[in-house]
Amino acid sequence: MIKVMLVDDHGIIRDGLQHIIESEQNMKVVAGAEDGIEALELAKKTQPDIIILDVAMPKMDGFDCARALTALLPDAKILALTVHDDIQYAFRMLEAGAHGFVSKRAVSKELLTAIRIVLSGRTYICSRISARLASRMHAKGGSVDKLSTLSTREFQVLRHLGAGHNLKETAEAMGISEKTVSTYRSRILEKLGYRTSAEVLRYALELELTR
Repeated sequence: MIKVMLVDDHGIIRDGLQHIIESEQNMKVVAGAEDGIEALELAKKTQPDIIILDVAMPKMDGFDCARALTALLPDAKILALTVHDDIQYAFRMLEAGAHGFVSKRAVSKELLTAIRIVLSGRTYICSRISARLASRMHAKGGSVDKLSTLSTREFQVLRHLGAGHNLKETAEAMGISEKTVSTYRSRILEKLGYRTSAEVLRYALELELTR
C-alpha cells in the first residue's frame, strides 16, 4: 500500500485530494497537515512514501518545508501542488527537493499520473507548466528572464515583499534576521534593475507572485 501525506492549509483541498487518491486501491492517505510545521511532525510519525505539498502555507512555506522533509525523510517523494502556473515556482520547488510539480487546476487523472511517475523515480512537470515553458522559450528565443537570476531565498523574499510584508514580518516568517532580509532586498533590486521597493511590489503583483 502506498502511503500518502497531504499538506495544504485548506481543509476542503485536502478532502478533495484524499477522495481522488483513495479512489486508487493501492493508495492510502495516512496524514493531513495544514502547515509546514505540522507536516514535519506528522511525516516523522507516519513515514509516508509520497508527500503532496502546497507551496503557499502559513508558518513555513513549501520551499522550506520541502528542504526540511528531504532532510527528515530522504527516501520519501515530494510532489508540489499549487495554484501557481509560473515555471519559476516549479524550478524553485525542484531545487528545494521536490520530485514533481502539479497545478491545482490539473484534472484528477493527471494528479494520479504524477504520483505514479514520481514514485517510479522520475521527475514530473505538469502539462500547464510544460506548455508555458515552451511558449516562453519560443517567445524569448531561449533567453533567461529576470526572475531566474534570483536565488531561491531571494525569490522567497520577493514574494513576501510583494505581499506587502515589511522587513520585520518577512524576517519572522522566514526565520532570518531583518539585516539579512535587507541584504536580500538590495540584491533583488540590483538583479531586477529597480531602484525602489515600490517598483518591486508592482513587479510582484504583475506576475501574481503574492498568491
